Amino acid sequence: MFIKIVLVLVGLVCAKAAVNIGGKEYFFSTDELTWSKASEACHGLQMKMLAIESEEENTAIFDYVSANGLGNTYHWTGGKELNDTATTDGIWTWVDLELPFGFTDWAGSRPNPFARHFCVYLSSWSFSNYWLDGDCGAIEKYICEAY
Repeated sequence: MFIKIVLVLVGLVCAKAAVNIGGKEYFFSTDELTWSKASEACHGLQMKMLAIESEEENTAIFDYVSANGLGNTYHWTGGKELNDTATTDGIWTWVDLELPFGFTDWAGSRPNPFARHFCVYLSSWSFSNYWLDGDCGAIEKYICEAY
């Protein structure tokens, strides 16, 4: 009983930490999880993993990260390669939306078709903001957004 109450309270505290950017609610984690655990955490907050659908949203997210001292780190998004097996198919999808990428902002050499990197994270190091494909088992911060 005590554990359930604590988990509910933790969820309420996290939900209150959501911020409004451009009319949408986002949650920026302070903890670090694997991609699948981050997805579970977002769903536990009644949110989905971040899906960047436009250049404006991309810019707004990176501007917020920079302005609020959240830079120089990586953040998981809800982006994932559709066929996450030993080979790549090049079809990247916003998992919670079940939509292929429309807008992208990949770093110059990404996504890497020769690496086994199937999940997308945002990189915000030294004023270089872009997307990278990474190992889904890596432990990173993450961003959720309201449905």
